Amino acid sequence: MVGDNSRPETPEPRLRWWKALVLVLAAICGAHTTIFLLGTLPINTGLSYLYPADNVDLTDYTAPPGYVRVVKAASGRPFHTAGVRVGDAIRFDRPRDLHRLAFQGGESVGLSILRDGRSTHAFIPAPPAETSPGFPASLASALLGLFMVLAGGLIATRARQASGVLLGATMVSMGMVGSFTYEWENLIVPWFPLGSFWSLIMVLAPVGILAFAMMQRANTTGRAVTTVWRVIFAVYLAMHAAAWLAGLYLEYAFREVPVFGTAAFLSLLHWTGPIVASGLLIQAARETTAQDRTRFGFLAAALGLYFVGSTFIGFIINMTGNDFSLGNPLVVVKLAASATGVGVFLYAMLRHRVVDLGFAVNRTLIYGVLSTTLLLAFFFLEWGAEQIIPAGMREANMLMSAGIAFGLFVVFHKLRDWVEKGVETLFFRPWRDNDARLSRFLKDAAYITRADALTRTALAEFTRYAGGARVGFYGVGDDGSALLHSGHGLPPRVEADHSLMVRLRADREALHDDLPETLGAVLALPMILRTEVRGFVLIGAKPSGEDYRPDEREALAGAAQRIGMDLHALEIDRLEAEVKRLAGPRPGRARSRPMAAV
Repeated sequence: MVGDNSRPETPEPRLRWWKALVLVLAAICGAHTTIFLLGTLPINTGLSYLYPADNVDLTDYTAPPGYVRVVKAASGRPFHTAGVRVGDAIRFDRPRDLHRLAFQGGESVGLSILRDGRSTHAFIPAPPAETSPGFPASLASALLGLFMVLAGGLIATRARQASGVLLGATMVSMGMVGSFTYEWENLIVPWFPLGSFWSLIMVLAPVGILAFAMMQRANTTGRAVTTVWRVIFAVYLAMHAAAWLAGLYLEYAFREVPVFGTAAFLSLLHWTGPIVASGLLIQAARETTAQDRTRFGFLAAALGLYFVGSTFIGFIINMTGNDFSLGNPLVVVKLAASATGVGVFLYAMLRHRVVDLGFAVNRTLIYGVLSTTLLLAFFFLEWGAEQIIPAGMREANMLMSAGIAFGLFVVFHKLRDWVEKGVETLFFRPWRDNDARLSRFLKDAAYITRADALTRTALAEFTRYAGGARVGFYGVGDDGSALLHSGHGLPPRVEADHSLMVRLRADREALHDDLPETLGAVLALPMILRTEVRGFVLIGAKPSGEDYRPDEREALAGAAQRIGMDLHALEIDRLEAEVKRLAGPRPGRARSRPMAAV
Protein backbone atom coordinates (compact mmCIF):
# COMPACT_ATOMS: atom_id res chain seq x y z
CA MET A 1 0.00 0.00 0.00
CA VAL A 2 1.14 3.49 -0.73
CA GLY A 3 2.90 4.77 2.31
CA ASP A 4 2.50 1.60 4.38
CA ASN A 5 5.01 0.07 6.72
CA SER A 6 8.11 1.65 5.21
CA ARG A 7 8.48 4.36 7.80
CA PRO A 8 7.24 4.71 11.37
CA GLU A 9 3.79 6.21 11.80
CA THR A 10 3.26 9.51 13.57
CA PRO A 11 2.68 8.93 17.31
CA GLU A 12 -1.05 8.54 17.92
CA PRO A 13 -1.53 11.38 20.48
CA ARG A 14 0.07 13.94 18.17
CA LEU A 15 -1.86 12.58 15.19
CA ARG A 16 -5.12 12.99 17.11
CA TRP A 17 -4.36 16.67 17.66
CA TRP A 18 -3.71 17.18 13.95
CA LYS A 19 -6.93 15.39 13.11
CA ALA A 20 -8.84 17.66 15.49
CA LEU A 21 -7.36 20.74 13.81
CA VAL A 22 -8.37 19.45 10.38
CA LEU A 23 -11.92 18.89 11.64
CA VAL A 24 -12.06 22.49 12.87
CA LEU A 25 -10.75 23.62 9.49
CA ALA A 26 -13.37 21.48 7.74
CA ALA A 27 -16.15 23.01 9.85
CA ILE A 28 -15.01 26.54 8.96
CA CYS A 29 -14.59 25.77 5.26
CA GLY A 30 -17.86 23.86 5.18
CA ALA A 31 -19.74 26.86 6.61
CA HIS A 32 -17.95 29.15 4.15
CA THR A 33 -18.83 27.01 1.12
CA THR A 34 -22.41 26.38 2.29
CA ILE A 35 -23.05 30.13 2.55
CA PHE A 36 -21.62 30.54 -0.94
CA LEU A 37 -23.84 27.71 -2.19
CA LEU A 38 -26.98 29.40 -0.83
CA GLY A 39 -26.04 32.55 -2.72
CA THR A 40 -26.12 30.63 -6.01
CA LEU A 41 -29.75 29.53 -5.60
CA PRO A 42 -32.66 31.48 -7.10
CA ILE A 43 -33.65 33.08 -3.79
CA ASN A 44 -33.66 36.61 -2.43
CA THR A 45 -30.59 36.94 -0.21
CA GLY A 46 -31.13 40.65 0.36
CA LEU A 47 -27.98 41.45 -1.60
CA SER A 48 -27.22 43.47 -4.69
CA TYR A 49 -24.02 43.34 -6.68
CA LEU A 50 -21.66 46.27 -7.16
CA TYR A 51 -17.91 45.72 -7.65
CA PRO A 52 -16.11 49.04 -7.13
CA ALA A 53 -12.65 47.56 -7.75
CA ASP A 54 -13.66 46.87 -11.34
CA ASN A 55 -13.71 50.64 -11.95
CA VAL A 56 -10.22 51.50 -10.65
CA ASP A 57 -6.59 50.78 -11.50
CA LEU A 58 -4.73 49.33 -8.52
CA THR A 59 -1.39 49.55 -10.33
CA ASP A 60 -1.59 53.35 -10.81
CA TYR A 61 0.77 54.75 -8.19
CA THR A 62 0.14 58.39 -9.23
CA ALA A 63 -2.88 58.56 -6.91
CA PRO A 64 -2.24 60.02 -3.42
CA PRO A 65 -1.71 57.53 -0.57
CA GLY A 66 -4.98 55.88 0.37
CA TYR A 67 -6.60 56.80 -2.95
CA VAL A 68 -7.09 54.81 -6.16
CA ARG A 69 -7.44 56.10 -9.71
CA VAL A 70 -10.79 55.70 -11.50
CA VAL A 71 -10.58 54.23 -15.02
CA LYS A 72 -14.26 53.46 -15.66
CA ALA A 73 -17.41 55.46 -14.86
CA ALA A 74 -20.00 54.57 -17.48
CA SER A 75 -22.97 56.87 -17.85
CA GLY A 76 -26.00 55.69 -15.92
CA ARG A 77 -23.97 53.37 -13.70
CA PRO A 78 -23.74 53.91 -9.90
CA PHE A 79 -20.25 55.48 -10.10
CA HIS A 80 -21.34 58.03 -12.68
CA THR A 81 -24.60 58.73 -10.80
CA ALA A 82 -22.60 59.57 -7.66
CA GLY A 83 -20.53 62.12 -9.61
CA VAL A 84 -17.38 60.05 -10.08
CA ARG A 85 -15.54 60.56 -13.37
CA VAL A 86 -12.64 58.88 -15.13
CA GLY A 87 -9.33 60.22 -13.81
CA ASP A 88 -10.65 61.00 -10.32
CA ALA A 89 -8.84 59.68 -7.25
CA ILE A 90 -11.25 58.16 -4.74
CA ARG A 91 -11.04 56.81 -1.20
CA PHE A 92 -13.85 54.88 0.48
CA ASP A 93 -14.97 55.78 4.00
CA ARG A 94 -14.70 52.08 4.82
CA PRO A 95 -11.62 50.80 2.98
CA ARG A 96 -13.07 47.28 2.68
CA ASP A 97 -15.87 48.60 0.43
CA LEU A 98 -13.41 48.87 -2.46
CA HIS A 99 -13.06 45.08 -2.70
CA ARG A 100 -16.63 44.09 -1.88
CA LEU A 101 -18.77 42.55 -4.58
CA ALA A 102 -22.12 42.28 -2.81
CA PHE A 103 -23.88 44.96 -0.74
CA GLN A 104 -27.11 45.11 1.15
CA GLY A 105 -29.88 46.20 -1.20
CA GLY A 106 -30.16 50.00 -1.21
CA GLU A 107 -27.03 50.46 0.92
CA SER A 108 -25.16 53.75 0.42
CA VAL A 109 -21.39 53.56 0.12
CA GLY A 110 -19.56 56.71 1.17
CA LEU A 111 -16.37 57.88 -0.55
CA SER A 112 -14.17 60.95 -1.01
CA ILE A 113 -13.49 62.25 -4.53
CA LEU A 114 -10.25 64.09 -5.27
CA ARG A 115 -10.33 66.07 -8.54
CA ASP A 116 -8.06 68.95 -9.56
CA GLY A 117 -6.84 69.34 -5.98
CA ARG A 118 -10.35 69.66 -4.56
CA SER A 119 -11.96 67.02 -2.33
CA THR A 120 -15.70 66.31 -2.25
CA HIS A 121 -17.77 63.63 -0.54
CA ALA A 122 -20.41 61.49 -2.24
CA PHE A 123 -22.44 58.33 -1.81
CA ILE A 124 -22.74 55.47 -4.29
CA PRO A 125 -26.19 53.87 -4.01
CA ALA A 126 -26.24 50.10 -4.26
CA PRO A 127 -29.03 48.74 -6.48
CA PRO A 128 -32.13 47.35 -4.75
CA ALA A 129 -31.96 43.71 -3.69
CA GLU A 130 -33.77 41.33 -5.97
CA THR A 131 -34.19 37.61 -6.33
CA SER A 132 -31.16 36.00 -7.86
CA PRO A 133 -31.81 34.31 -11.20
CA GLY A 134 -29.66 31.41 -10.02
CA PHE A 135 -26.13 30.56 -11.09
CA PRO A 136 -25.95 26.91 -12.20
CA ALA A 137 -22.19 27.00 -12.86
CA SER A 138 -21.47 28.55 -9.45
CA LEU A 139 -23.86 26.05 -7.84
CA ALA A 140 -21.96 23.15 -9.43
CA SER A 141 -18.66 24.61 -8.21
CA ALA A 142 -20.10 25.06 -4.71
CA LEU A 143 -21.39 21.48 -4.58
CA LEU A 144 -18.02 20.20 -5.76
CA GLY A 145 -16.26 22.34 -3.16
CA LEU A 146 -18.56 21.17 -0.38
CA PHE A 147 -17.93 17.57 -1.41
CA MET A 148 -14.17 18.18 -1.24
CA VAL A 149 -14.53 19.60 2.27
CA LEU A 150 -16.55 16.60 3.48
CA ALA A 151 -14.27 14.06 1.77
CA GLY A 152 -11.16 15.76 3.15
CA GLY A 153 -12.54 15.72 6.67
CA LEU A 154 -13.38 12.01 6.36
CA ILE A 155 -9.96 11.14 5.00
CA ALA A 156 -8.19 13.10 7.74
CA THR A 157 -10.17 11.49 10.56
CA ARG A 158 -9.72 7.96 9.24
CA ALA A 159 -6.08 8.22 8.09
CA ARG A 160 -3.51 6.18 9.94
CA GLN A 161 -0.47 8.21 8.94
CA ALA A 162 0.47 11.87 8.88
CA SER A 163 0.49 11.89 5.08
CA GLY A 164 -3.19 10.91 5.02
CA VAL A 165 -4.08 13.66 7.50
CA LEU A 166 -2.17 16.16 5.36
CA LEU A 167 -4.03 15.01 2.25
CA GLY A 168 -7.34 15.47 4.07
CA ALA A 169 -6.41 19.01 5.12
CA THR A 170 -5.35 19.79 1.55
CA MET A 171 -8.67 18.56 0.16
CA VAL A 172 -10.55 20.67 2.72
CA SER A 173 -8.66 23.76 1.56
CA MET A 174 -9.39 22.88 -2.08
CA GLY A 175 -13.07 23.19 -1.27
CA MET A 176 -12.57 26.89 -0.55
CA VAL A 177 -10.54 27.95 -3.56
CA GLY A 178 -12.51 30.28 -5.82
CA SER A 179 -15.42 30.78 -3.39
CA PHE A 180 -16.49 34.27 -2.36
CA THR A 181 -18.88 34.50 0.60
CA TYR A 182 -20.59 37.82 0.25
CA GLU A 183 -22.30 37.53 3.63
CA TRP A 184 -18.90 37.38 5.34
CA GLU A 185 -17.72 40.38 3.32
CA ASN A 186 -20.60 42.47 4.63
CA LEU A 187 -19.30 42.00 8.18
CA ILE A 188 -16.90 44.89 7.69
CA VAL A 189 -15.00 44.80 10.98
CA PRO A 190 -14.45 41.01 11.28
CA TRP A 191 -13.56 40.77 7.62
CA PHE A 192 -10.01 42.01 8.13
CA PRO A 193 -8.89 38.98 10.17
CA LEU A 194 -11.28 36.66 8.34
CA GLY A 195 -10.04 37.72 4.91
CA SER A 196 -6.45 37.08 5.93
CA PHE A 197 -7.44 33.68 7.29
CA TRP A 198 -9.31 32.72 4.09
CA SER A 199 -6.29 33.65 2.00
CA LEU A 200 -4.03 31.57 4.22
CA ILE A 201 -6.30 28.52 3.87
CA MET A 202 -6.22 28.84 0.08
CA VAL A 203 -2.41 28.75 0.19
CA LEU A 204 -2.62 25.35 1.89
CA ALA A 205 -3.92 23.59 -1.25
CA PRO A 206 -0.84 23.81 -3.55
CA VAL A 207 1.66 23.74 -0.68
CA GLY A 208 -0.07 20.80 1.01
CA ILE A 209 -0.30 18.72 -2.16
CA LEU A 210 3.43 19.14 -2.80
CA ALA A 211 4.26 18.17 0.79
CA PHE A 212 1.94 15.15 0.52
CA ALA A 213 3.63 13.94 -2.68
CA MET A 214 7.06 14.25 -1.05
CA MET A 215 5.92 12.30 2.03
CA GLN A 216 4.23 9.57 -0.04
CA ARG A 217 7.32 9.07 -2.18
CA ALA A 218 9.54 8.87 0.89
CA ASN A 219 7.18 6.49 2.70
CA THR A 220 6.90 4.11 -0.25
CA THR A 221 10.52 4.04 -1.37
CA GLY A 222 11.89 4.07 2.18
CA ARG A 223 14.29 6.90 1.33
CA ALA A 224 14.24 10.13 3.29
CA VAL A 225 13.42 13.40 1.56
CA THR A 226 16.68 14.78 0.16
CA THR A 227 18.13 18.17 1.02
CA VAL A 228 17.50 19.38 -2.51
CA TRP A 229 13.78 18.69 -2.22
CA ARG A 230 13.67 20.28 1.21
CA VAL A 231 15.20 23.44 -0.23
CA ILE A 232 12.78 23.42 -3.17
CA PHE A 233 9.85 23.10 -0.80
CA ALA A 234 11.18 25.87 1.47
CA VAL A 235 11.58 28.24 -1.51
CA TYR A 236 8.11 27.40 -2.76
CA LEU A 237 6.64 28.01 0.70
CA ALA A 238 8.51 31.32 0.98
CA MET A 239 7.15 32.46 -2.39
CA HIS A 240 3.62 31.67 -1.25
CA ALA A 241 4.22 33.60 1.96
CA ALA A 242 5.41 36.59 -0.09
CA ALA A 243 2.35 36.34 -2.35
CA TRP A 244 0.09 36.15 0.70
CA LEU A 245 1.64 39.29 2.17
CA ALA A 246 1.29 41.00 -1.21
CA GLY A 247 -2.38 40.08 -1.18
CA LEU A 248 -2.80 41.61 2.26
CA TYR A 249 -1.07 44.77 1.06
CA LEU A 250 -3.46 44.95 -1.89
CA GLU A 251 -6.41 44.36 0.45
CA TYR A 252 -5.52 47.04 2.96
CA ALA A 253 -3.29 49.55 1.11
CA PHE A 254 -5.06 49.37 -2.29
CA ARG A 255 -1.82 48.89 -4.17
CA GLU A 256 -0.81 45.91 -6.26
CA VAL A 257 2.72 44.77 -5.46
CA PRO A 258 4.78 44.31 -8.65
CA VAL A 259 5.38 40.67 -9.62
CA PHE A 260 4.20 39.06 -6.37
CA GLY A 261 0.80 40.71 -6.50
CA THR A 262 0.01 40.11 -10.17
CA ALA A 263 -2.62 37.60 -11.22
CA ALA A 264 -0.22 35.90 -13.64
CA PHE A 265 2.37 35.26 -10.90
CA LEU A 266 -0.26 33.99 -8.46
CA SER A 267 -1.68 31.60 -11.05
CA LEU A 268 1.78 30.33 -12.01
CA LEU A 269 2.64 29.84 -8.35
CA HIS A 270 -0.60 27.98 -7.77
CA TRP A 271 0.06 25.63 -10.70
CA THR A 272 3.67 24.88 -9.78
CA GLY A 273 2.92 22.84 -6.65
CA PRO A 274 0.45 20.40 -8.26
CA ILE A 275 2.62 20.07 -11.39
CA VAL A 276 5.72 19.22 -9.36
CA ALA A 277 3.66 16.94 -7.09
CA SER A 278 2.34 15.01 -10.10
CA GLY A 279 5.90 14.68 -11.40
CA LEU A 280 7.04 13.32 -8.03
CA LEU A 281 4.24 10.77 -7.98
CA ILE A 282 5.05 9.64 -11.50
CA GLN A 283 8.73 9.30 -10.55
CA ALA A 284 7.76 7.34 -7.43
CA ALA A 285 5.60 5.04 -9.56
CA ARG A 286 8.69 4.04 -11.53
CA GLU A 287 10.52 3.14 -8.31
CA THR A 288 7.83 0.93 -6.77
CA THR A 289 6.02 -2.34 -7.36
CA ALA A 290 3.30 -2.79 -9.95
CA GLN A 291 0.53 -2.44 -7.35
CA ASP A 292 1.90 0.82 -5.95
CA ARG A 293 2.62 1.98 -9.49
CA THR A 294 -1.09 1.78 -10.29
CA ARG A 295 -1.99 3.74 -7.17
CA PHE A 296 0.51 6.48 -7.85
CA GLY A 297 -0.66 6.71 -11.45
CA PHE A 298 -4.28 7.22 -10.44
CA LEU A 299 -3.31 9.78 -7.81
CA ALA A 300 -1.19 11.78 -10.28
CA ALA A 301 -4.02 11.70 -12.84
CA ALA A 302 -6.58 12.85 -10.26
CA LEU A 303 -4.43 15.76 -9.11
CA GLY A 304 -3.69 16.81 -12.67
CA LEU A 305 -7.34 16.78 -13.72
CA TYR A 306 -8.58 18.61 -10.64
CA PHE A 307 -6.00 21.38 -10.71
CA VAL A 308 -6.24 21.81 -14.48
CA GLY A 309 -9.96 22.33 -14.04
CA SER A 310 -9.91 24.47 -10.92
CA THR A 311 -6.94 26.74 -11.67
CA PHE A 312 -5.56 26.59 -15.20
CA ILE A 313 -8.86 26.73 -17.08
CA GLY A 314 -10.16 29.21 -14.51
CA PHE A 315 -7.20 31.47 -15.28
CA ILE A 316 -7.95 31.26 -19.02
CA ILE A 317 -11.57 32.22 -18.32
CA ASN A 318 -10.36 35.20 -16.31
CA MET A 319 -8.12 36.31 -19.14
CA THR A 320 -10.82 35.90 -21.83
CA GLY A 321 -13.69 37.94 -20.46
CA ASN A 322 -14.30 36.49 -16.98
CA ASP A 323 -17.53 34.80 -18.14
CA PHE A 324 -18.25 31.99 -15.66
CA SER A 325 -21.73 31.15 -16.97
CA LEU A 326 -22.58 27.75 -18.44
CA GLY A 327 -22.89 29.43 -21.82
CA ASN A 328 -19.10 29.56 -21.92
CA PRO A 329 -17.70 26.19 -23.14
CA LEU A 330 -14.59 26.71 -21.03
CA VAL A 331 -16.72 26.70 -17.88
CA VAL A 332 -18.20 23.34 -18.88
CA VAL A 333 -14.70 21.97 -19.49
CA LYS A 334 -13.56 23.39 -16.15
CA LEU A 335 -16.37 21.73 -14.22
CA ALA A 336 -15.99 18.46 -16.12
CA ALA A 337 -12.21 18.31 -15.50
CA SER A 338 -12.60 19.10 -11.80
CA ALA A 339 -15.41 16.58 -11.32
CA THR A 340 -13.48 13.91 -13.25
CA GLY A 341 -10.43 14.54 -11.08
CA VAL A 342 -12.51 14.03 -7.94
CA GLY A 343 -14.06 10.90 -9.44
CA VAL A 344 -10.67 9.42 -10.36
CA PHE A 345 -9.38 10.10 -6.87
CA LEU A 346 -12.41 8.43 -5.25
CA TYR A 347 -11.99 5.43 -7.54
CA ALA A 348 -8.32 5.20 -6.65
CA MET A 349 -9.06 5.53 -2.94
CA LEU A 350 -11.93 3.03 -2.80
CA ARG A 351 -10.78 0.55 -5.43
CA HIS A 352 -6.98 0.76 -5.12
CA ARG A 353 -6.71 2.18 -1.57
CA VAL A 354 -4.37 5.05 -2.42
CA VAL A 355 -4.74 6.27 1.16
CA ASP A 356 -4.94 3.83 4.05
CA LEU A 357 -8.13 4.84 5.85
CA GLY A 358 -8.30 1.78 8.06
CA PHE A 359 -11.77 0.79 6.83
CA ALA A 360 -13.52 -0.40 3.71
CA VAL A 361 -16.55 1.33 2.28
CA ASN A 362 -19.41 -1.12 1.80
CA ARG A 363 -21.94 -1.41 -0.96
CA THR A 364 -24.72 0.26 1.03
CA LEU A 365 -22.74 3.48 1.43
CA ILE A 366 -21.63 3.54 -2.20
CA TYR A 367 -25.12 2.98 -3.55
CA GLY A 368 -26.64 5.41 -1.07
CA VAL A 369 -24.33 8.19 -2.23
CA LEU A 370 -24.94 7.20 -5.84
CA SER A 371 -28.72 7.31 -5.53
CA THR A 372 -28.61 10.65 -3.71
CA THR A 373 -26.37 12.14 -6.39
CA LEU A 374 -28.68 10.96 -9.17
CA LEU A 375 -31.74 12.31 -7.38
CA LEU A 376 -30.09 15.71 -7.01
CA ALA A 377 -29.06 15.65 -10.66
CA PHE A 378 -32.61 14.94 -11.81
CA PHE A 379 -33.97 17.57 -9.45
CA PHE A 380 -31.81 20.16 -11.17
CA LEU A 381 -32.78 18.77 -14.59
CA GLU A 382 -36.45 19.22 -13.74
CA TRP A 383 -35.77 22.71 -12.43
CA GLY A 384 -33.87 23.52 -15.61
CA ALA A 385 -36.73 22.23 -17.76
CA GLU A 386 -39.14 24.49 -15.90
CA GLN A 387 -36.88 27.46 -16.57
CA ILE A 388 -36.65 26.70 -20.29
CA ILE A 389 -40.35 25.98 -20.94
CA PRO A 390 -42.46 29.15 -20.73
CA ALA A 391 -44.66 29.33 -17.64
CA GLY A 392 -47.80 29.95 -19.72
CA MET A 393 -47.21 26.81 -21.73
CA ARG A 394 -46.68 24.72 -18.61
CA GLU A 395 -49.84 26.01 -16.94
CA ALA A 396 -51.91 25.62 -20.10
CA ASN A 397 -50.77 22.07 -20.74
CA MET A 398 -50.69 19.97 -17.58
CA LEU A 399 -50.19 16.92 -19.76
CA MET A 400 -46.78 18.29 -20.78
CA SER A 401 -45.77 18.69 -17.14
CA ALA A 402 -46.93 15.17 -16.34
CA GLY A 403 -45.03 13.84 -19.35
CA ILE A 404 -41.83 15.57 -18.25
CA ALA A 405 -42.17 14.16 -14.73
CA PHE A 406 -42.90 10.64 -16.01
CA GLY A 407 -40.00 10.79 -18.49
CA LEU A 408 -37.57 11.85 -15.78
CA PHE A 409 -38.89 9.06 -13.51
CA VAL A 410 -38.36 6.37 -16.16
CA VAL A 411 -34.96 7.69 -17.20
CA PHE A 412 -33.84 7.93 -13.57
CA HIS A 413 -34.54 4.26 -12.86
CA LYS A 414 -32.94 3.07 -16.09
CA LEU A 415 -29.89 5.23 -15.52
CA ARG A 416 -29.61 4.17 -11.89
CA ASP A 417 -29.63 0.47 -12.87
CA TRP A 418 -27.00 1.11 -15.56
CA VAL A 419 -24.77 3.11 -13.21
CA GLU A 420 -25.12 0.55 -10.42
CA LYS A 421 -23.93 -2.20 -12.76
CA GLY A 422 -20.97 -0.06 -13.71
CA VAL A 423 -20.16 0.66 -10.07
CA GLU A 424 -20.43 -3.04 -9.26
CA THR A 425 -17.90 -3.82 -11.97
CA LEU A 426 -15.52 -1.00 -11.02
CA PHE A 427 -15.52 -1.34 -7.25
CA PHE A 428 -16.92 -4.68 -6.18
CA ARG A 429 -16.14 -7.26 -8.85
CA PRO A 430 -13.10 -8.66 -6.96
CA TRP A 431 -15.26 -8.91 -3.82
CA ARG A 432 -18.02 -10.69 -5.74
CA ASP A 433 -15.57 -13.07 -7.41
CA ASN A 434 -13.93 -13.83 -4.06
CA ASP A 435 -17.31 -14.62 -2.47
CA ALA A 436 -18.29 -16.77 -5.46
CA ARG A 437 -15.15 -18.91 -5.13
CA LEU A 438 -15.80 -19.39 -1.41
CA SER A 439 -19.42 -20.39 -2.08
CA ARG A 440 -18.28 -22.86 -4.75
CA PHE A 441 -15.83 -24.42 -2.31
CA LEU A 442 -18.47 -24.79 0.42
CA LYS A 443 -20.75 -26.55 -2.04
CA ASP A 444 -17.98 -28.96 -3.06
CA ALA A 445 -16.84 -29.49 0.54
CA ALA A 446 -20.00 -31.42 1.36
CA TYR A 447 -18.81 -34.20 -0.98
CA ILE A 448 -15.28 -34.65 0.44
CA THR A 449 -15.13 -38.06 2.13
CA ARG A 450 -12.13 -37.74 4.48
CA ALA A 451 -11.77 -35.31 7.40
CA ASP A 452 -8.06 -34.71 6.79
CA ALA A 453 -8.70 -33.85 3.13
CA LEU A 454 -11.55 -31.50 4.10
CA THR A 455 -9.41 -29.70 6.68
CA ARG A 456 -6.50 -29.39 4.25
CA THR A 457 -8.60 -27.95 1.41
CA ALA A 458 -10.52 -25.66 3.79
CA LEU A 459 -7.21 -24.29 5.08
CA ALA A 460 -6.11 -23.49 1.53
CA GLU A 461 -9.44 -21.83 0.66
CA PHE A 462 -9.57 -19.71 3.84
CA THR A 463 -5.98 -18.61 3.25
CA ARG A 464 -6.82 -17.60 -0.31
CA TYR A 465 -9.99 -15.75 0.72
CA ALA A 466 -8.10 -13.87 3.46
CA GLY A 467 -5.44 -12.65 1.04
CA GLY A 468 -2.66 -14.95 2.25
CA ALA A 469 -3.24 -14.47 5.99
CA ARG A 470 -2.27 -17.13 8.51
CA VAL A 471 -5.10 -19.60 9.16
CA GLY A 472 -5.41 -22.37 11.73
CA PHE A 473 -8.11 -25.00 12.33
CA TYR A 474 -8.50 -26.07 15.95
CA GLY A 475 -10.40 -28.94 17.49
CA VAL A 476 -11.59 -28.93 21.11
CA GLY A 477 -10.70 -32.04 23.13
CA ASP A 478 -12.46 -33.73 26.03
CA ASP A 479 -10.50 -31.60 28.54
CA GLY A 480 -11.74 -28.36 26.94
CA SER A 481 -8.40 -27.35 25.46
CA ALA A 482 -7.96 -26.80 21.70
CA LEU A 483 -5.24 -28.30 19.52
CA LEU A 484 -4.08 -27.00 16.13
CA HIS A 485 -5.03 -29.63 13.56
CA SER A 486 -4.06 -27.75 10.42
CA GLY A 487 -2.20 -24.50 9.79
CA HIS A 488 1.01 -22.78 10.79
CA GLY A 489 2.27 -19.63 12.48
CA LEU A 490 -0.37 -19.86 15.23
CA PRO A 491 -0.28 -21.33 18.77
CA PRO A 492 -0.28 -25.15 18.72
CA ARG A 493 -2.52 -25.34 21.82
CA VAL A 494 -5.06 -23.07 23.50
CA GLU A 495 -5.88 -23.97 27.08
CA ALA A 496 -9.46 -24.51 28.24
CA ASP A 497 -9.48 -21.42 30.46
CA HIS A 498 -7.73 -19.13 28.02
CA SER A 499 -9.65 -15.86 27.55
CA LEU A 500 -10.39 -16.81 23.94
CA MET A 501 -11.95 -20.13 24.93
CA VAL A 502 -13.99 -18.46 27.67
CA ARG A 503 -15.36 -15.83 25.28
CA LEU A 504 -16.18 -18.41 22.61
CA ARG A 505 -18.11 -20.54 25.13
CA ALA A 506 -19.89 -17.47 26.56
CA ASP A 507 -20.72 -15.63 23.32
CA ARG A 508 -20.84 -18.52 20.82
CA GLU A 509 -20.24 -16.10 17.95
CA ALA A 510 -17.37 -14.86 15.79
CA LEU A 511 -14.88 -12.58 17.55
CA HIS A 512 -13.00 -9.81 15.78
CA ASP A 513 -12.01 -7.30 18.44
CA ASP A 514 -9.76 -7.29 21.48
CA LEU A 515 -8.22 -10.70 20.78
CA PRO A 516 -5.07 -11.40 22.81
CA GLU A 517 -1.94 -10.40 20.88
CA THR A 518 -0.26 -13.68 21.84
CA LEU A 519 -2.64 -15.50 19.50
CA GLY A 520 -1.39 -13.64 16.45
CA ALA A 521 -4.94 -13.58 15.07
CA VAL A 522 -7.58 -10.93 14.43
CA LEU A 523 -10.54 -13.26 13.79
CA ALA A 524 -11.79 -16.21 15.82
CA LEU A 525 -14.58 -18.17 14.13
CA PRO A 526 -16.27 -20.88 16.22
CA MET A 527 -17.62 -24.23 15.03
CA ILE A 528 -20.72 -24.77 17.17
CA LEU A 529 -22.85 -27.90 17.46
CA ARG A 530 -26.04 -27.06 19.33
CA THR A 531 -24.60 -25.20 22.37
CA GLU A 532 -21.12 -26.73 22.36
CA VAL A 533 -18.00 -25.21 20.79
CA ARG A 534 -16.39 -28.18 19.05
CA GLY A 535 -13.65 -26.21 17.29
CA PHE A 536 -12.75 -22.85 15.81
CA VAL A 537 -10.70 -21.15 13.12
CA LEU A 538 -8.10 -18.47 13.86
CA ILE A 539 -7.20 -16.05 11.07
CA GLY A 540 -4.36 -13.55 11.20
CA ALA A 541 -4.18 -10.05 9.74
CA LYS A 542 -4.04 -9.62 5.99
CA PRO A 543 -0.48 -9.20 4.68
CA SER A 544 -1.69 -6.14 2.74
CA GLY A 545 -2.60 -4.37 5.98
CA GLU A 546 -6.29 -4.05 4.99
CA ASP A 547 -9.00 -4.64 7.55
CA TYR A 548 -11.57 -7.39 7.13
CA ARG A 549 -14.79 -5.89 5.88
CA PRO A 550 -18.01 -6.76 7.75
CA ASP A 551 -19.23 -8.84 4.83
CA GLU A 552 -15.91 -10.73 4.75
CA ARG A 553 -16.14 -11.48 8.47
CA GLU A 554 -19.70 -12.71 8.02
CA ALA A 555 -18.76 -14.91 5.05
CA LEU A 556 -15.80 -16.46 6.88
CA ALA A 557 -17.85 -17.07 10.02
CA GLY A 558 -20.55 -18.83 8.00
CA ALA A 559 -17.94 -20.85 6.14
CA ALA A 560 -16.28 -21.96 9.40
CA GLN A 561 -19.63 -23.10 10.76
CA ARG A 562 -20.36 -25.03 7.54
CA ILE A 563 -16.95 -26.73 7.66
CA GLY A 564 -17.57 -27.61 11.31
CA MET A 565 -20.86 -29.25 10.40
CA ASP A 566 -19.21 -31.18 7.55
CA LEU A 567 -16.43 -32.38 9.87
CA HIS A 568 -19.04 -33.47 12.41
CA ALA A 569 -20.91 -35.38 9.69
CA LEU A 570 -17.70 -37.12 8.64
CA GLU A 571 -17.03 -38.03 12.27
CA ILE A 572 -20.50 -39.53 12.57
CA ASP A 573 -19.92 -41.51 9.37
CA ARG A 574 -16.61 -42.75 10.76
CA LEU A 575 -18.22 -43.82 14.05
CA GLU A 576 -21.09 -45.56 12.27
CA ALA A 577 -18.62 -47.43 10.11
CA GLU A 578 -16.69 -48.38 13.23
CA VAL A 579 -19.88 -49.60 14.92
CA LYS A 580 -20.77 -51.69 11.89
CA ARG A 581 -17.28 -53.13 11.83
CA LEU A 582 -17.44 -54.06 15.50
CA ALA A 583 -20.97 -55.43 15.19
CA GLY A 584 -20.09 -57.53 12.15
CA PRO A 585 -19.27 -61.29 12.22
CA ARG A 586 -16.07 -62.23 13.97
CA PRO A 587 -13.43 -64.40 12.29
CA GLY A 588 -14.17 -68.14 12.62
CA ARG A 589 -17.92 -67.76 13.11
CA ALA A 590 -20.42 -69.03 10.55
CA ARG A 591 -22.13 -66.38 8.53
CA SER A 592 -25.86 -66.42 7.98
CA ARG A 593 -27.09 -66.59 4.45
CA PRO A 594 -28.44 -63.35 3.05
CA MET A 595 -32.13 -62.99 2.46
CA ALA A 596 -33.23 -63.69 -1.04
CA ALA A 597 -34.32 -60.67 -2.98
CA VAL A 598 -38.01 -60.44 -3.36
